[in-house]
Order: sequence, then structure tokens, then C-alpha cells
Amino acid sequence: MRKFEIKLPNGIIISSKLLETEVAIIDDVRKNDMGNGYVLYCMPPVELNNEKIVFNLCFYNGALNSLNMSIYNPDLYGHGWNDFSEEKERACAKETENWLAINGYKTGKYSWGEIWAGYDAKSGSGHAGVRYAL
Repeated sequence: MRKFEIKLPNGIIISSKLLETEVAIIDDVRKNDMGNGYVLYCMPPVELNNEKIVFNLCFYNGALNSLNMSIYNPDLYGHGWNDFSEEKERACAKETENWLAINGYKTGKYSWGEIWAGYDAKSGSGHAGVRYAL
């Protein structure tokens, strides 16, 4: 399978070549520096192929290490802890996995890394993710 690559409407291409400096200047992006070489960027929702998608990008020493993504639809999947349910989060993970497959990215392990989808009980969230082999 080809390496994971998504072009955003603002021209940025999410891929293993993406630099932290490119993400740091995006309007409304939230930065969380973990203080150990890891920096997480939470991006605002973007419209891609008829869905709003939220991306959280994790950089290690300036290189994209991994990312999480999910379909953003508060009407279907809730918004925040006041509207939380495991069922909604599991549905969001499944729909995000379906969206990825429709766009040419099936879950699985590849020579360049891994694509996965599911529910994480620790964070209480359902999403899909990409981990790059470093």
C-alpha cells in the first residue's frame, strides 16, 4: 500500500515528510509540548471528501511520528464529556475507518508503518490513527 498522505484544503500535506514548523503556523491549532521531545498539535476540523475531519498530529524532535483522526459530527457522535457515550465513540471510530478505506487507506500494518481504528477506553475516544515506522 502507498504511504499515508492527505492533502488539506490549506495546501498542507499530512505525510511522513510533514515538518512541525508547517503545522505550528496553522490558524487555531492548539499546541501541547510534552517536554520530552514530543509535541502534539490539535487541528481544527477540516472538510475533506464530504466529511469534517479532526487531526491530532504528534511530532517527535520535529518529525511526524503519528497522528489520530476522527470524523467530526457532534450531532451523531456528541461533543465533550457532557454528551459522551462509549457507543457513540465506537461508532465514530468505525465511520472514520470506513472513510479511510473509501479514500484508499485500509487498516493494517505496512512497510512504512500502521493504520488502525478503534475505541480507546483510557482516553474515552474513538478514532483512527497512523503510526510511522521510524
